[in-house]
Amino acid sequence: MLEIGPGTGQATAALRPGGVLVTVTTQHLAGGTEAFFREAWPVHARHEPDEPQAAALPSTPVPTRDEADDDPAFAPAERTMFIDDVPFDAAGHVALLGTYSNVLGLRPEPRAALLGEIAALVERHGGRIVKRSGYELRVARRR
Repeated sequence: MLEIGPGTGQATAALRPGGVLVTVTTQHLAGGTEAFFREAWPVHARHEPDEPQAAALPSTPVPTRDEADDDPAFAPAERTMFIDDVPFDAAGHVALLGTYSNVLGLRPEPRAALLGEIAALVERHGGRIVKRSGYELRVARRR
């Protein structure tokens, strides 16, 4: 797997003509345990004041653009959208949040406070929540 930073230079160099670059984007969608997520936004805002506040969540995945869309070395990407409802207990949801770059970027004390409050909120919602996610799979073929 290539770690793609800005631009597609590594992928372009690694792929022969006809090879494919596959990228996936994940989006949080409206649905799932909506009451939990409405209550979770203020918790995030308290501990992540520099993060943009949530707007209304879309009900279907919103197509995105990535570097391959603008790279003439790749043909236009084929796109497929998927929607999935993923159940989480408190530990699982906190583990997922702990992988997000905005959470990883917090100092240890605010990160622990955020994750602790979110775990308690999951427990107040019966110990299980459902997060609806949209996935966009993009397959761009090297010219």
